[in-house]
Amino acid sequence: MKLPEYLENEQLAERIGRSLSGKDPIFPAREDMRKIGPINSLREFKELGLQSFKVLLNYTNITPSSAVLDIGCGYGRLAIPLTRFLDRAGSYEGFDVMSDAIADCRQRITSRYPNFGFSHFDVHNGLYNHGSGAEVADSRFQYRENQFDLVFMFSVFSHMKPVDVASYLAEICRVLKPGGMLMTTFFLMNNHARAAIDNGNTRRTFRYACDGFLADDADSLESAVAYEEESVEAMVAGSGLQHVHTFHGQWANRRWALSGQDAVICVKP
Repeated sequence: MKLPEYLENEQLAERIGRSLSGKDPIFPAREDMRKIGPINSLREFKELGLQSFKVLLNYTNITPSSAVLDIGCGYGRLAIPLTRFLDRAGSYEGFDVMSDAIADCRQRITSRYPNFGFSHFDVHNGLYNHGSGAEVADSRFQYRENQFDLVFMFSVFSHMKPVDVASYLAEICRVLKPGGMLMTTFFLMNNHARAAIDNGNTRRTFRYACDGFLADDADSLESAVAYEEESVEAMVAGSGLQHVHTFHGQWANRRWALSGQDAVICVKP
């Protein structure tokens, strides 16, 4: 990306940030913000959403008229800045396994922005929807084939087992338009990450070997999972998507990183 484009995107994100007042009813209640991570303030919730928005601006094909899908949308952290970016020709769909988050997003966001839709994906998740008996591998996204220009998901695959990751990737390939993009994140295991762990330079150690993945907590396997980088590339290829680039994350003690986790960009041929 050329420097003028990058600076223009930074300025756009800053303008959107200024337009989002802390008193705006589009934001969730503070107790709800904390349900999806260690978020301590409205300002932090807002800044995290803006950071992800800037990643989309700088590294994906998103435009104001894009049709986008947000997997694991939670309480609308990224949907909120997108309400100031997508125009009437654009559309947003988000889904999550947490039914209360979806109901809340519909009330706060869809009521004000009709081109923003939210759906409950009622499948089993050990952290956020353990009461459901439906398995991810047996479920399909409710969207039609070739519907979206861009699919994005932040900190979702870092909580999922291999069979579920493979199922999601196949469904993402189905709903993306040809030429459409996927931006997602993982904890990727490679030589650099292993050295950082061995040297005590990471908070997560992923010391528990499981079937096809590494877990950070033996008592809560889905709290954080890591994959060998080569296995992720194989799963991407097996889904029909094409791996474009990986930006390695801050979690493994890197001086510069696009995000905390490792960001993976794919395209549907």
